[in-house]
Amino acid sequence: MQQILRLLYEGFNRNEGKFAKCLLLIKEQLYSVEYFYQLSEKSGFKVCSQPDIIRVFEESCMNGPEMIRSAYLHAIENGYYFYHEADSGSIGMNPFKVPRFSEDDFREIIEKLHGNKIDESTTKTPDFLVGQIAIELKDLQTESLFDKDRQVSIGKIFKQYPGKFVDLYPLLNYGELTAPFHTLIQNTVKNHIKKASKQIKALKETQTISNAGIILLNTGMFTLPHELLKSFVQGILDNNTRTIEFAFIFSQRMQTNGFDTYAVFPSGFIGRVPDEIRILESETDKMVEAKMTQLMQDLLNVNAIVSMHPISFLQNGKIFYWHPGKIMGGMTKHFERD
Repeated sequence: MQQILRLLYEGFNRNEGKFAKCLLLIKEQLYSVEYFYQLSEKSGFKVCSQPDIIRVFEESCMNGPEMIRSAYLHAIENGYYFYHEADSGSIGMNPFKVPRFSEDDFREIIEKLHGNKIDESTTKTPDFLVGQIAIELKDLQTESLFDKDRQVSIGKIFKQYPGKFVDLYPLLNYGELTAPFHTLIQNTVKNHIKKASKQIKALKETQTISNAGIILLNTGMFTLPHELLKSFVQGILDNNTRTIEFAFIFSQRMQTNGFDTYAVFPSGFIGRVPDEIRILESETDKMVEAKMTQLMQDLLNVNAIVSMHPISFLQNGKIFYWHPGKIMGGMTKHFERD
């Protein structure tokens, strides 16, 4: 007798920007994690959740509704059967773009603090100077889970992980694997701070600097929660640099289902912050409020951030996925978990 496995999972079609509830029937002798992932890709809805897997019985399928019977027979004849029910909304339908804040926006704020943008020269120096306080701005614009080398590194870290499906939500506890996973993410941030430190040291060779800091924008690495980013930066300031004494962290996260849009802009200081710089936080809040108000009124054509969406990949016989949750009444699962 040929055995059939039934897999229920959530899939995501990136081209259409749609989530879907997916059903896959597959001959048990054909099943493997790799083949399952390939079939989810082929179907157009890549797996982005832990699947529910059970063995189905011929008698119950053949005596069930016509749709169940037909699906079972199709799987017997062709090796598998796929069906999906897509959500009505799409992240591509959203008419309201959420602006991506950039160095230019913070230059305006720095000028309000009577600071200025440092002219570019052959020597790489920091971006801003407020009195004798040097500030470099670094922007995390790229989601690292898209990087193939990063995927390989994650696969190596989780090689001994007991499960075949790994949720890469960074606030989960993976036991002894949590530290190396966090270190991998933290190294991305550490490299930016290391570069900023070199630039500030170069400026110190030509003029007096009393204090130095970094503005760190997270405008693209949407899988990194703001509070975890803050803890990473705190650790780096404590253990890896003497040049940079404070950091201002500004994150952007947006998600839409085509009907509702949810956007958050958390920010805050870390380290020894000069009094004359603390106003940066309230001025940033004013900047966000002003631009969002203008956006809603004028529907400006702006440089926008993308909606958060699932990411999944296959490494070392395991499926890795990150899922932002879905907007339900203006909230999402992972915003609640943050």
